[in-house]
Amino acid sequence: MNSRRMLSTIAAATIGAALLAGCAAGPGAGTLEAPPSVADESYRGLPNTAGDASDDAGGGGSGAPLDDGLTTGEPSARWVERPGRFAITVFGSSSCPAVPTAMEASASDRVTVSFETDSSGECTADMAATTHEFTVPSEASALPLTIVIDGDPPLELVLD
Repeated sequence: MNSRRMLSTIAAATIGAALLAGCAAGPGAGTLEAPPSVADESYRGLPNTAGDASDDAGGGGSGAPLDDGLTTGEPSARWVERPGRFAITVFGSSSCPAVPTAMEASASDRVTVSFETDSSGECTADMAATTHEFTVPSEASALPLTIVIDGDPPLELVLD
């Protein structure tokens, strides 16, 4: 297994564990509010794009097909409107989806997005796709654009 794929697998497992930990809290664990989202738009399912697979990043690599994350449950990124808008698709409980809570341009070619789990109610033990669309910050105008999903370890997805 190459190091990029291994990093992607570890990051996906970390995000999945965080999602499941949030879901394990369940009812009676306190009343948590859903964290505020920094995404322009969020919806269940895959990105609403007509771009081709060469504009995708799935499982940590550039040019991977959009459905790469579907078979592995790994986060993926895709241009919605190149180079102004991108989408990140994450997988987890459909009733307690991961919510993007912070986004920053950490360099002219790098955007970091942080996620938290929405565990404000009972969480189902399913694995559903949730897509979040973002406007690229004006400070990040260089291509290719690296999308970093903050975690331990962070997951890097490159959009050409």
